[in-house]
Amino acid sequence: MKKISKIFFLTGIIISYILCAVSAFLLLRPEFSEPFVLLVLMLGGFFYTSFIWFLLWFKAWAAIQDGDVRMTPRRAVLFSLIPFFNFYWMFQLIWGFAKDYNAYIERHNIVSRKLPSVLFLSYVVLVLINAIFANVFAFFGFILLHISFISTLVIVWMVCDAINGIHTMHLPSFNMDSSSS
Repeated sequence: MKKISKIFFLTGIIISYILCAVSAFLLLRPEFSEPFVLLVLMLGGFFYTSFIWFLLWFKAWAAIQDGDVRMTPRRAVLFSLIPFFNFYWMFQLIWGFAKDYNAYIERHNIVSRKLPSVLFLSYVVLVLINAIFANVFAFFGFILLHISFISTLVIVWMVCDAINGIHTMHLPSFNMDSSSS
């Protein structure tokens, strides 16, 4: 498996966050009179974030495919697109990946850092709380949005390191023992 670029995924998330922040800033300005520009910024940020997010999880699940994992990469992404079911599926996609990754490195005796599954579970709960309360309590949602953004960067960072750690451990090793004649 080919290594993935942590910079690509992190910058993708940051660019999307900036697009959303600019959209929100423009929306709050009373003299702003170009709703089409706002719509393009918001949709652009949404689709770009979705692409980056689904690509990351597709590659993450593809990296640990050995026949003993709970889902295929295709199922991981496609089930995330089903309305309302995706709230449940986030637990399988994100928290499930941490658990399956840890089981994978144990099964294959890979010396790599385990993913903290409690952190991944906490992230999913945080995102769900943000999705529910962001529209109800504006200030609370504003604070949660920033916490979710930072948490997303941490999760993306850890998933990229995990995938690249598997890649590093699967490089061919050579016996450098000089005692063999």
